[in-house]
Amino acid sequence: VGTLDRAPGVPDALRSSFAEAAAVPALRHRLADLPALVDCLLRRIGAGVECSPDVLPPLRRHDWPDNIRQLESVLRKAAAGRRTHRIELGDLPPALHSAGSRSLSAWESAERDTLVQALLETDGNKLLAAQRLGISRTTIYRKMRAYGITLPARR
Repeated sequence: VGTLDRAPGVPDALRSSFAEAAAVPALRHRLADLPALVDCLLRRIGAGVECSPDVLPPLRRHDWPDNIRQLESVLRKAAAGRRTHRIELGDLPPALHSAGSRSLSAWESAERDTLVQALLETDGNKLLAAQRLGISRTTIYRKMRAYGITLPARR
């Protein structure tokens, strides 16, 4: 109950029931634990789901402002939309495909998400994605660099 003291509306009687507190660092400060946490959460989700190794780098780059709850939600949605028993990079939400270090405006987020979606739909083919979006391939590369978008190596 790490946020009990900051939670609005928590009765004092309940607050005083917890004499001890355990400080648990935010998920973004425990990235070494991420593979074990992902495995544990996937077991909880069930259905024998596992993650492709390509999935861990974008998970490590994300800030996780809502910590484990947000990670579990992302994994649940990815597992629900999978075509196999393995979560692949394309199953992750577009926001996790970029490694930006600053907050994006609503316009930038929409642009980044649209770009990632086009790249996923074209299996990473930048020329096809550019044609779909009505922009040049050079612009695709520039925007990928600007938003920190990475794609897994083609097999």
